[in-house]
Amino acid sequence: MNTEMQNDSQARRFFSTNPDVCLVVRPDGTIAQSNLAAERVFGAGVRQGAPLGELGALSAAYEEVHEGGEPSVFDCSLRERDGGRAPYVCVAWRAEGDEIYVALRPKGHLDVSELKRVEQELLAKMELIHKQQQVIKDLGIPIIQVWDQVLTLPLVGVVDSARAADVMENLLQTVVQTRARFAILDLTGVDLVDTATAAHLLQMINAIRLMGAEGIITGIRPTVAQTMIGLGLDMSTTTTLASLRDALKLCIRRMSSS
Repeated sequence: MNTEMQNDSQARRFFSTNPDVCLVVRPDGTIAQSNLAAERVFGAGVRQGAPLGELGALSAAYEEVHEGGEPSVFDCSLRERDGGRAPYVCVAWRAEGDEIYVALRPKGHLDVSELKRVEQELLAKMELIHKQQQVIKDLGIPIIQVWDQVLTLPLVGVVDSARAADVMENLLQTVVQTRARFAILDLTGVDLVDTATAAHLLQMINAIRLMGAEGIITGIRPTVAQTMIGLGLDMSTTTTLASLRDALKLCIRRMSSS
């Protein structure tokens, strides 16, 4: 699943499980998505592509969340569709891809104890979404120890630069933790890589080598091979095999002879 599809899926879960006014905001400060509650309250102010600043003081709070990366609860005064301004309790949290998820509830005449309850409720919802996202992210990088000192990483779908960076970080940590001698990157399920990602995969192999292990690439499809050749990447020092089975045979043979 690519980053755009993953973000759309997260947004759908966010909107479907949250009855409050909800927005998804892009890194450039424009509104990417809004739910029906937001459209009823703010009208055209939450149309796709509208600057967040049109709603009022929420824009400054968004910048703080964008830089800090932690869920934040704050008060804000926003301009509603009738032109008037109203106080809101807001929880904002940075999601995958640097998008900001915003949940708003009218502050109205709530007393202090009710305000605190609302803040905690909104924050709990945002934290649940964060946990769900992390589970999906972990499932998307299944590093498997298939043999003693042999790791395999089967990649599926479209691998973009952001996903390749996550893969490298997780794989290198696992190589250290398991003291692996071999790490197999299986690309059988990968249909397409961009030019930056093709270079990133070779950087990953070199990084594995620096950790004292050997990186092996298997299952390269013709489209992926063409991308790598078109870039003029040097594959002469990288072991590439047709299948994961071939790679496992090679690893076992080398360990038996050592």
